[in-house]
Amino acid sequence: MSVSRDRDAILQRRQRFIGAALAAAGLATVLRSPGAAPIQTAEAQQPGLCLSVEPPYYRELRDALAAQDWGRAREALQKILVLNPVPRVFLMLGDLCAKMADHACARDAFRRYLHDAGDDASKAELRRRAEAGLAEAEAHVGRIVVSAVPAPDALTLDGAAVDVRTLAEPLGVNPGRHELVAKYGDDEQHALVELASGEQRTVTFEGRGPVSPPPMPCLGPPLPPEPAPPVRGCGCTEVGR
Repeated sequence: MSVSRDRDAILQRRQRFIGAALAAAGLATVLRSPGAAPIQTAEAQQPGLCLSVEPPYYRELRDALAAQDWGRAREALQKILVLNPVPRVFLMLGDLCAKMADHACARDAFRRYLHDAGDDASKAELRRRAEAGLAEAEAHVGRIVVSAVPAPDALTLDGAAVDVRTLAEPLGVNPGRHELVAKYGDDEQHALVELASGEQRTVTFEGRGPVSPPPMPCLGPPLPPEPAPPVRGCGCTEVGR
């Protein structure tokens, strides 16, 4: 019981100082919303483990938000999500990405929150918040439709790998210029595309056609057969002559 009480006390203290930092960033609503549970880390879920040391990624998040270093704060949230991908942290990430005008990141984070949070009535307010954020992000995100038959062996968007199995859905990107590289074996095909806010464009890759066997070498017409050698006489004479 003592270990459990200590763990709860530490989690409450951790939430208080993270909440203070998030308040400076305008993101504290998520933490104070009804039904919001304290952030649970992988360490906190192990009974009997001492939690007196603050995890480095929480310190990083607190310090980055206090300094309004949104890029570093996003990296810290992404590290937390690797260890503990709870819906509320995705909502925090969506709010932060929207604040950075990274509409593609916000769209993905809000989508993930809505998918994972489900229809819990106690989180109706958070769900409305995520839906409004998603609608705002969708209005700004550009979309790239990739047309490639057959699908490439590999595809990158601005250097990041794209799962070629998801190409039936347009790629969501922020407005601006983007580079796609499709790989077919050793062959690479490049495409540059520039999109405005909310614009959709199609990029077509020709793909790789069927491999034909190499042509047979030209041998020309067949040679005529060699003539038979002449037949010589046997040298015999008739008897009686």
